[in-house]
Amino acid sequence: SEMLVHRRNEIEHTGWTLPRIGYEQVGNRVKAPEPLIDGKPFTEFVSFMLDRLCCFVEEFTAYRLQRLMPPEITIREIPLVERPSEVPARFQVTLMSGGHTPWKLFYHASKFEET
Repeated sequence: SEMLVHRRNEIEHTGWTLPRIGYEQVGNRVKAPEPLIDGKPFTEFVSFMLDRLCCFVEEFTAYRLQRLMPPEITIREIPLVERPSEVPARFQVTLMSGGHTPWKLFYHASKFEET
């Protein structure tokens, strides 16, 4: 989130804008390299930030729902290999005692599709 907060602050407080595309002539061809954001090509930066945002929204929602549940029930994370491709649900309601291991919120660097 540090990258996102930094970029937002730059936009709001210093008027940062996306760098313009530069064009280079290489022989008989014109090349247009992607603008860089924090040292990463634009599409790589956007892909990374969108992935982190999707993980945050899903996990924050699951965490809040878990906190609102009665003490006897909770949620568990269904392992990736056990999720059917037609219904790839990540979480399932379970009993707090005698059920599956309750899900706990923790930081991970894995991609959204791999969680």
